[in-house]
Amino acid sequence: MNSRTFWIVGLLMCPLFFFSNAQSQAVEELMSQGSGLLSNGAYNEAITVFRKVVSREPRNFEAQSNLAFAYLQSERYANAITEYSKAIALEPRNALCWQNRGYAYEKLGKRSKAIEDIYRSIELDPNNIDGRMNLAAFNEDAKQYDKAIAQYEAVIKIDGAHRQEAYSNVSRCLLEKGNTAGAKKYLHDALATNPNNANAHWQLGNILWKKENKREDALKEYETATSLEPNSSDYYQNYALLLEDLNHKEDAIAVWKKAMIYINEALKKEEIQARIDKLEKGESVAPTTQDKKLAREESNKRTKEDMEKLQSDLRKDKGSTKRIDAPPPDVTGDIDDLKKEKEPDLDLRKAAKDKAAADKGQ
Repeated sequence: MNSRTFWIVGLLMCPLFFFSNAQSQAVEELMSQGSGLLSNGAYNEAITVFRKVVSREPRNFEAQSNLAFAYLQSERYANAITEYSKAIALEPRNALCWQNRGYAYEKLGKRSKAIEDIYRSIELDPNNIDGRMNLAAFNEDAKQYDKAIAQYEAVIKIDGAHRQEAYSNVSRCLLEKGNTAGAKKYLHDALATNPNNANAHWQLGNILWKKENKREDALKEYETATSLEPNSSDYYQNYALLLEDLNHKEDAIAVWKKAMIYINEALKKEEIQARIDKLEKGESVAPTTQDKKLAREESNKRTKEDMEKLQSDLRKDKGSTKRIDAPPPDVTGDIDDLKKEKEPDLDLRKAAKDKAAADKGQ
């Protein structure tokens, strides 16, 4: 009896053993198939394959993270967050999962969660260059320029591949802070390590023209930038505008025509063609969108500087009993924006009643 029972159990155990091997082999085949689909960009098909794997092996981290990545690449960001959360639960110290989940949060507009996740990825892997560049971009977008600069500078120290981009980005942040000299230094550092950095030449041209009025020097930088990257329409546009500013109309027309080759927007092409037509006829040209943007930035800068000076003067006189006989300057229009948050909302209902009462009394 005992021997018979043992024999039955033995028969049952053998198929289980072979089934386990077969299942393992099937998972390996599915993983290989899924990886191939990911490599070929067939993300929806990869999702189906990796879902089969995690249904069989819920603790298979590689399958789980690949499933999350497939959702991320197919732009199904809510699903990507769900699957990356499962992957993080399996391996909490995997920096890439934290970074990619942060990217998905950013795509859904959840900026604070994105920053938390990417910051965590950097804590886990201080050499995480992509994470640092993403975090710096978030900081820069939020106008937290010092934090952005700190991340870009860390990239410069760690990684040579991203160093050129980081140099240019630090320069841009310093310009936003009003530190033109510092911005120029970083651009010169970028060009010292790579003289063929077109973006650095272009940014340097912008500083030389708009900040220092060294137009001939700026012209050389724009010319170099366009020769290094002839397919960038942005580089051509500033180059052409400066040529116009120098009254080199024929050269400006030639550069505008080159710019049009690399512009895809129909309305922008029409605007530039109209500009070319006027230049060829010797007519005056209206400011371009870029002109207006630069003028607006300069106006905003002057307004900010005037307000800072006014506030500084007011702080100096605070607590003083000195009387000013002359009427104060009319700055209400300038400081309305600063007061908006403190002023109560307009009571429209009360205003309507007052007006009705006044009309009735007439």
